[in-house]
Amino acid sequence: MERELDNATRHAKREIPTDLYLAEHARISPELDALETSPSVSPAVDAEDAVAALRNLAAAWRNASEEAQAQLIRAVYGRISVDGERVVSVELTPEAYRHGFDQVLPEVVSLARPAGIEPAT
Repeated sequence: MERELDNATRHAKREIPTDLYLAEHARISPELDALETSPSVSPAVDAEDAVAALRNLAAAWRNASEEAQAQLIRAVYGRISVDGERVVSVELTPEAYRHGFDQVLPEVVSLARPAGIEPAT
């Protein structure tokens, strides 16, 4: 959304042509619409169920291959925005919200090495 506002400002200042602005607007409008319909908090989830789901996730992670870990990340995070070495934002999947992960996962994450995501320390 910040990028859209920046492009709108740049267009108003005549720094970018109208066709470029409109193409970018058309490209990101569906993403903005999806954000408006995405759940911002989990539905009522039993705390014990959420903790159990998270423990199962942790156990699955420890025993998973690199490819399986990548699948677990895709199951939990619908979007991960990265700027260089820094995680800018993350969005959970609807399934992660159903399990209450928005209530139990850390709000801040950082890139881990050699690959993956871990809670920020």
